[in-house]
Amino acid sequence: ALNDKASPILLKNGEETLNYKELSEICSGVTEIGNAYQISSLPKEPPCYVIANHANKLIENGKIPLILFCLSRKRCAKVAKLINGIEDNDVLEFFDNASENWDPDIKNSKQFQKIRNLISMGIGIHHSGIIPIIRETIEILFSKGKLIVLIATETFALGVNAPAKA
Repeated sequence: ALNDKASPILLKNGEETLNYKELSEICSGVTEIGNAYQISSLPKEPPCYVIANHANKLIENGKIPLILFCLSRKRCAKVAKLINGIEDNDVLEFFDNASENWDPDIKNSKQFQKIRNLISMGIGIHHSGIIPIIRETIEILFSKGKLIVLIATETFALGVNAPAKA
């Protein structure tokens, strides 16, 4: 760090404790950072219904396909329940054809049934807790433009070509 005279100041040396006093003095004039003793908190995420309301307005205005990023798997599911999808038999038929030869344990799982119901409305969920074959099918559905909304954690951004309007 640099002090007012632009000369270096050692704030931490090896295993020693950080020199909070010096850090505080350096940061005190910088309002964007605040000082070292200041308790800061990030703004809370908006409630799920607020996110869903915005998404529903975008859908109504034709801004689809739409990707929503959430910070947790649980939040993805909560938001998905509040989205007004558009019933689409074509996407459901595509999903059913893709899953035709899947292991019966997968097809009889609660996760499969919940995701199938969402897909019938043009809504997909993508996070690391979803069975891989289902997750890959959701990626294909979205990249082919068959889903109007995808609610995902950051895992979706890893190498999937998924054009979206919003």
